[in-house]
Amino acid sequence: MPKIRSILSSLRAIIPRALGVCRVGGRAVFVPRALAGETWEIKLVKVGSSAVYGRGEKLLVPSPARTAPDCPVFGKCGGCDLWHMSYEEELGFKLSRVNDAFRHIGGLDFQVTEIVGADNTTGYRNKAIYAVAANALGPVTPRRALSNFSIASSWGITPRYSVVQFSRTT
Repeated sequence: MPKIRSILSSLRAIIPRALGVCRVGGRAVFVPRALAGETWEIKLVKVGSSAVYGRGEKLLVPSPARTAPDCPVFGKCGGCDLWHMSYEEELGFKLSRVNDAFRHIGGLDFQVTEIVGADNTTGYRNKAIYAVAANALGPVTPRRALSNFSIASSWGITPRYSVVQFSRTT
């Protein structure tokens, strides 16, 4: 299976970290931010002995569950992996992950039948990790630093950063 080859494929499932899964040449190919039931033109970017990764080049047939992310840095920062799917689909995805964990990790013959959704589906996160770095004005000091969300799978900061001014109050 050569690298850097464009192929057409239908996605069969979605796995943790919001990777869509399709089959190409008998092998599973993982595609970030692709949803089950979609058809994509995919470019293979990494072909390893245990995994194949592709990049969605062109969405040909979208899933009915696909939504427009309401975030300017979606896909660039490391949070909100599921922001491109409807909330109902997200709850179903999480339910299947819980049941898979009971079965595969816990070895339990136990089935959860429902996940209770949040009343407000935005702005409810209770944990955040902010990246802090030096800015063009100089090194990080107690009064000056760049801060924003981390770029996915890297040490960088998302491009839409803000300068955070720290002040001392007494």
